[in-house]
Amino acid sequence: MKIDNILDIFIEQLLQMLQAEEGEQKEILRYGLRCFLGDFVKVIMLGVLFGIAGCLYEFILVCMVLVILRTLCGGTHRETMQGCFLQSLIIILLIIICGKNIVIPKEWLFEVYGTLIIMMMVITPVISQKRMRYTRVQCIKFKIRAMLVLIGMAVLSQIIDARWSNYFIWVGIIQVVDTLVAKLIANGKENKYEQH
Repeated sequence: MKIDNILDIFIEQLLQMLQAEEGEQKEILRYGLRCFLGDFVKVIMLGVLFGIAGCLYEFILVCMVLVILRTLCGGTHRETMQGCFLQSLIIILLIIICGKNIVIPKEWLFEVYGTLIIMMMVITPVISQKRMRYTRVQCIKFKIRAMLVLIGMAVLSQIIDARWSNYFIWVGIIQVVDTLVAKLIANGKENKYEQH
């Protein structure tokens, strides 16, 4: 049995236990529970894997920063929990490998973070088809928050040990690339619908 099916059965039992009434509120609750529980299971599984690999502290740091940025910016999504798990594993593994092995000199941080901020302001937020549409004002708020997070990361990169600050910059770089890919996919889908 797939993890998605097990999660769906568990959520249905929870909804019955909570005696949720049929309708839109139940669907919102179902969606919220699925997102929360799916992410919880995924983070625990990834934490165990990275802990076994001896990279638990790196995983925790990367995960904390990535969750904040991804929430504000959006990114690519998978249809199944297995696909989501695999994508998250690859992204976090890539960030940790780059963070350990490709050191961005502190002299370049201003330029790199400046470029990331400009790119984020142009391409974010990328909103999943499964989420509600945001107003222009809400989108601007997401952009400003993402910019503030990147500025905070840049400041922290100047203060903390280079070994750890390098992970910040790689989270930013990989997140921008992922967001850009999501934007290109979304634009491709919009163009496809406009042609029909």
